[in-house]
Amino acid sequence: MTNEFIKENSIENIIEEKIAPFPLSRNEKNIIARLVARYPYSILQESIEDGVVQYLAYDNNDNPTRHSIDIFFEKLGGIAFNKSLPPIKKEILHLKNKGKLLFTFWREDIADTILYDYVKALENHYTEEEIIADLKNEVSQLMNRSGNWATWTSSMREWIVDINKWQS
Repeated sequence: MTNEFIKENSIENIIEEKIAPFPLSRNEKNIIARLVARYPYSILQESIEDGVVQYLAYDNNDNPTRHSIDIFFEKLGGIAFNKSLPPIKKEILHLKNKGKLLFTFWREDIADTILYDYVKALENHYTEEEIIADLKNEVSQLMNRSGNWATWTSSMREWIVDINKWQS
């Protein structure tokens, strides 16, 4: 037996326990096989636990509903993807999702450029932990204060220029 086969069976068993009394469909087994081939076992375990909490809904008999199981499987790959990102990229993704909710206008490509330029500027002065803290605190607070896309992007660009003027 290969290690991949053992991991796939283990992940299948974990999920089967969570969705009982429903058996895994062929399509769901295929989804699991693709996820096992792509992500480490530990990330899949965490993703399953998060997905269960976020997406499984239960009937009066404490069994998950078929509809919520379908949603769980739709989201599982995305959860694993997000968990596999490096910490700075995770925080950038979080900020982009926040921005989409806060501002009625949002340009993903421009937001990417601004946030990555900002991180690049900070990398000359901060550690990874300090950059993450800055993104979580300063950039997040700026989003809250800005009120709109134009104000946020303008302020972020000014910050990038200012940081690039800092002495090393």
